[in-house]
Amino acid sequence: EPLPGPMAHTATFCFGDLNYRLSLSNLEVRWRVASADWRQLLFSDQLVQQLSGEPGSAFEGFTEAEVHFRPTYKFDIGTNTYDASEKQRTPAWTDRVLWAGDARSLLYDACLNTITSDHKPVKALFEIALPAACDVDEQDEGPST
Repeated sequence: EPLPGPMAHTATFCFGDLNYRLSLSNLEVRWRVASADWRQLLFSDQLVQQLSGEPGSAFEGFTEAEVHFRPTYKFDIGTNTYDASEKQRTPAWTDRVLWAGDARSLLYDACLNTITSDHKPVKALFEIALPAACDVDEQDEGPST
């Protein structure tokens, strides 16, 4: 008998640096970040496009909560300034939290005060209704007399 896949559970989570980028120029991304225009930026986000795309995509069946925070990559370490090096990497939401199944997102945010990396970590909080292990009537009441 085959083992159940990850989608056979109440909820399945995938999170970390998923490395998806924005398909806009560096200049346009930085301009939209300065205006806090997340909605327009998200239209060009590769992961958002994949989540709403064709069946069979890498994250088919997964959901991401609404993003209401600035892109979490690439910062100059020790600062809250986007990459000012010669490479001038384009900001992006590379760090993500996705879920599939019976879960309700309560919080999805970036930890913008973290300055020890070129990424800002993201955090999420979910409510999950788990089935009871057994009904109260079925619980062991001790040895029979």
